[in-house]
Amino acid sequence: MLIEEKGLADVSPADIEALVGQKERNRLEFKETVGNGASELMEFLRDVCAMVNADGGIIVVGAKTTGEECSGFVDLKDVDDLAQRLRQTVLDSVEDRIFDFGVKPFKLSTSQNVLLVYIPASFGKPHMIKKDKRTEFWRRYESDKRPMTIAEIRSAFLNNADSMTLRRIDQKVDKVHQILVKEETTKEEARIITNEAQLHKVTNLTLLLEKLDSEFSRQLGKRRAFRLTITPSPLVGEIVDPSRRDIRELLSNPPKQRYAGWNMQNTGDFRVTSLGFEMPEFLQHELRLLRNGHFEFRTEIDESFSWKQDPQEFKSHPLLYPLPVTEYPVSFLRFAKHLFSFLRYKGGFVWRMRYYNIKDCQLRPYHPEAIRFRITDARIFTENNVFVEDNLLPDFDPDSSALKLIQELYYKFGFTREHIPFFDDKGQFSLPNR
Repeated sequence: MLIEEKGLADVSPADIEALVGQKERNRLEFKETVGNGASELMEFLRDVCAMVNADGGIIVVGAKTTGEECSGFVDLKDVDDLAQRLRQTVLDSVEDRIFDFGVKPFKLSTSQNVLLVYIPASFGKPHMIKKDKRTEFWRRYESDKRPMTIAEIRSAFLNNADSMTLRRIDQKVDKVHQILVKEETTKEEARIITNEAQLHKVTNLTLLLEKLDSEFSRQLGKRRAFRLTITPSPLVGEIVDPSRRDIRELLSNPPKQRYAGWNMQNTGDFRVTSLGFEMPEFLQHELRLLRNGHFEFRTEIDESFSWKQDPQEFKSHPLLYPLPVTEYPVSFLRFAKHLFSFLRYKGGFVWRMRYYNIKDCQLRPYHPEAIRFRITDARIFTENNVFVEDNLLPDFDPDSSALKLIQELYYKFGFTREHIPFFDDKGQFSLPNR
């Protein structure tokens, strides 16, 4: 079986090594590396877009070529960072999202590190690159790619008429009317979503998250905020009984939280509402658990988040201090895993981290007690929000899962994995004297 006919989980290092002597073909591309430059990232996006608009395929990053033939491999440096950067580049710049897209590092028998980029065949064609105020459509032909013509784009849209219809609807009607036309959403859910008190009854995950996000943004306004959410996927109905005192006690006294740390210890009281367990003060180190298992933490980015920063500097460029940036996500996921085990839920999750209204905030690299932290210039964020997310398996590791999204935040500021403190080489979080 050809390597491009296998799923990413079925490919072995031996399959990759066997590519030496083989030529590029319709569903197989070789690249020696992908740099940080805008032109190199755009070329990578064109390769991905071209494949997904054809029949899918695999890009081997780390493959040396002579002509179109693989002649060996190079050892990619910081391969995990590169994998995350390429994954996020595609998520940020290709529309519509490519489902089942994957990037996976491999170590060959020669100890060389390479990457496989898996692009599935898609029923959502045509996909487009949308980056730097440019929109491009590409398609692969044999072992080459080229921009799609107007006629090819039109044909792809016509072949995907259902998707095009939904896209037009999305642009012209409000969210409730969108719900009524989506095939997977029932009229009953459309009625429920307009009644916030019944949100926990919604079984459409995308719909639920959109409504919760919209309501949060409405309450937030222009304040700076940090928000973490984890939601059962798929939603399976009510898994939280608000009448249970043991759940309320667990929420009020999370286990294994560092004293006075940036974690899930709270000083507020929980109240039982029609949705589940909620705290009365919005953004005040707030935990929320809905009946359907949606769990979130949110807090304002205030002087505590910008620990020991000069008050005048805080007004103009609030510092995202490394401890809350790293400890909040780790402690949240550790608590979430304990909570869902307590609730006897055994499914997967959607895990999200969100920073709101952080334009002009700054982030410094390295451990806050290191000299490099004090002498290295901070990076100022020029956009407004950072929204990152991931899918988690039932047996997820809290620390490494948190690190994955923390890395994406650091990438947004122009930093890499080596700049993130408190995590060891295995992605485990620890603090001195903890």
